[in-house]
Amino acid sequence: MNGALFASNNSLACSGMGISEVPSCRGCHRVKWALANAASTLVSAIHLRHMFYKHRRQSKTGFAMSDRTFIRHVVLFSAKDQDDVARIVDGLSMLKNIPHASVFEVVQNNRVDALSGEIDVVVYAEFADDAALQAYKAHQIYQDAIAVVRPLREMRIAADF
Repeated sequence: MNGALFASNNSLACSGMGISEVPSCRGCHRVKWALANAASTLVSAIHLRHMFYKHRRQSKTGFAMSDRTFIRHVVLFSAKDQDDVARIVDGLSMLKNIPHASVFEVVQNNRVDALSGEIDVVVYAEFADDAALQAYKAHQIYQDAIAVVRPLREMRIAADF
């Protein structure tokens, strides 16, 4: 942490944050404790804010983007027939056996958003790099899952970021 708190008999000081002396009530431990907690919280909040913005960069479009080094792979599916949603989930769940993803989830849409009900199943995966994503797509299990799911799906939308 950038700052440190120091307490004496009648004052509180915080180094590294530009706060030199914060007077407290003589002999009143509650006030000193409250000031110490408030200053500690302030130091923590400033440190966390600094760390948060330190690890972000500005994109060309003006939106803040993180400097993460992995690829997120999101695929949305809709079923031709609602009776086949469970079979689509089962077919896509085979993909969990491919070792190239560091995170992998297949979930049925909970349909919490009342304005959009087109999506039935979501696949979310994270890959260390593009080579891992390409190895995942080249795996035989991936081809087997496509053979099961493709005839059952109406729509497939993928995004990698």
